[in-house]
Amino acid sequence: MSEWQWDRESFDRADRNGDRVPPRPSFSASEKVTPGEGSWSQAYRAGYERGQIEGRTAGREDRDRNQGYDLDGQRELETADSGYEARAGSRTEYQDGYRHGFRAAYPEGWNRR
Repeated sequence: MSEWQWDRESFDRADRNGDRVPPRPSFSASEKVTPGEGSWSQAYRAGYERGQIEGRTAGREDRDRNQGYDLDGQRELETADSGYEARAGSRTEYQDGYRHGFRAAYPEGWNRR
């Protein structure tokens, strides 16, 4: 648990097999454990905020261009480091926050009229 960056409750949810070993990071949204907003690091929060902006924009652009709803096909989710600056903190945390924010905001942009 000493390697875990968030609260005990999120660790317990992530420890599905009960071995008390932190889970490996996953890029699948269905497997990803997202820390509670109150425990976000500066890097995670910065990534989340940037991801929200870019996710909303991507959703709106895909709809306006009649390209179809394609959240999983977004190139931005591969590197997820748009706007990253080392002073924000961990690049990995930033990327996790970015992906979370982008995935949450893309549908908002798609549905906005």
